[in-house]
Amino acid sequence: MSLFTESSLCLVPSGVKEDKVYSIKPTDGSGDLTFSRGSDIEATRVASNGYIEKAKVNLLLQSNTFSTTWGIVRSSVTSGQSGYDGSSDAWLFQSTTTANSASLTQTNTTSAVQSLSVYAKAGTSDWLRIRGEATPSAYQVYFDLSTGSLGSTSSIIDASITPIGGGWYRCYVSANATLSTAILSIANGDNDVTTNSGDNIYIQDAQLNYGLVAQEYQETTTTSVVSGITNDMPRLDYSGGASCPSLLMEPSRTNLFDYSEYFNGSNWSLSNSTATENTAISPEGIQNASTFTTSVAGADLRDNTNVTGIYTFSLFVKLVDVGGVRLRIDASTDANVYFDLSDGSVFSSDGIIDADAIDYGNNWWRVYVTANVTNTQKFQMFTTDGTLSYANGSAYIYGAQLEAGSYPTSYIPTYGTSNSRNSEACSKTGISSLIGQTEGTLFLDFTPQSKDFQIYYQVRTTGSTNVGQIDIRYQSSNLRALGSDGGSSQFSINAGDIVVGQRYKCAVRYKLNDVAFYVDGALAGTDTSASFSSSALQQVSFNENAGAFLPQAEIHQALIFPTGLSNTELATLTA
Repeated sequence: MSLFTESSLCLVPSGVKEDKVYSIKPTDGSGDLTFSRGSDIEATRVASNGYIEKAKVNLLLQSNTFSTTWGIVRSSVTSGQSGYDGSSDAWLFQSTTTANSASLTQTNTTSAVQSLSVYAKAGTSDWLRIRGEATPSAYQVYFDLSTGSLGSTSSIIDASITPIGGGWYRCYVSANATLSTAILSIANGDNDVTTNSGDNIYIQDAQLNYGLVAQEYQETTTTSVVSGITNDMPRLDYSGGASCPSLLMEPSRTNLFDYSEYFNGSNWSLSNSTATENTAISPEGIQNASTFTTSVAGADLRDNTNVTGIYTFSLFVKLVDVGGVRLRIDASTDANVYFDLSDGSVFSSDGIIDADAIDYGNNWWRVYVTANVTNTQKFQMFTTDGTLSYANGSAYIYGAQLEAGSYPTSYIPTYGTSNSRNSEACSKTGISSLIGQTEGTLFLDFTPQSKDFQIYYQVRTTGSTNVGQIDIRYQSSNLRALGSDGGSSQFSINAGDIVVGQRYKCAVRYKLNDVAFYVDGALAGTDTSASFSSSALQQVSFNENAGAFLPQAEIHQALIFPTGLSNTELATLTA
């Protein structure tokens, strides 16, 4: 996918007007960058509305063409009916005989926490049944379309009937199961699927998606549909309430927890505590957060995943009637951290590498602890009084994550098995005309997420021999500007250590015997013996040509100027 947004990434020629740097971006596509992540739906971002955005899916086929892929059992379907959305896309669903279970069926083998939904309206009958034939047991719910209330339920996590207007309701059921067949049935009453010939209801827009609640509807035809943050979609992220997005670039990570949102899933255990699903609006902006309630001091929620090495355990938490939470990694060397979530204060004790509480707005915090884990027994959460003491009470929870690494990456949802997000790359080749060959300037506005060796931004030759490149990187505990020509090093300027999570603006001018590196408005260093004449700089990238040394940062803005800006301009640009 090509990426070009004025607010995040651009390749620009430059000039000076009234002592100010100005730029003009290409409008013919020559400055577009190619972004790639591979095929996955596990990546998320914070969207412009401030909420976490996931990929959206519909796993059913022909989701509103009930006369095709669907099995029509003792019933008929007639299209062209007045729909809930003002269209003529609804269907009359009618029994053709006096018998049990006038139904529409579709084979599906989804194995996960799942939500099965449809829009429905009463006809001559007032009841709908949604059923999933599944293991370990079938799940089902009866819906009263005359009163908008739930009837009998079986083997479900949750269910809801939401009025849409005009007598229409959106009905859904969520369950943790391995589905074999999705079934919609006309019902004669609660727990009664007997019908008479001619009994009918109206239906429209069926959907099966991952998760505890029904997602926004996605139309399907002959294949399932995925939309949102998918495959090679760049993640323009608005974390922290930003009005201008940053490009979120992260390495591959795996959430090792099987259930990140369903805290009654098999990998979790609750000691003197409960977790009730879909009780609050989560950082996703929908009602799929759970209420964690403790009944005695020291009651906990725990997971017994066994790992060894440096791992980060994180969880989204919003307090109800307690002052804080405690995260604990119970291992041969325990890691214990207490968080006062009235203000995000951290009280840490033994065994940790790092811990913090990140503000996600609406009183939600993402708390995390990083530790060198050996002989792990459990990952635990407790409620506290906001200091170093336990307290009974409740907190909303969402989005648990366990990942190998020294810092938390963006949320990776899981629905019954661990999931991985692929690493990301962003580059553009064949643009030597946009890159200054013997002189130029690189500008980068970024927020680092780790202190691993990484190259944030560069221009360079193609290939791996006799390399010429100019880059901004973090290496050997220093933020650096580095340049080479024809495989020979020309300059390396160190600007000192960085603070993870702190935003930086830096720019490097490369020019014959005139190199300067500025960070946050201040000169970090110069070089007066550099030359750039024997390498053709042909590409810009954030992923070091072959994908090594990937940036682990939020990229707020990246610019290329094909001329070397003056010191005054560099100071202005990075201030």
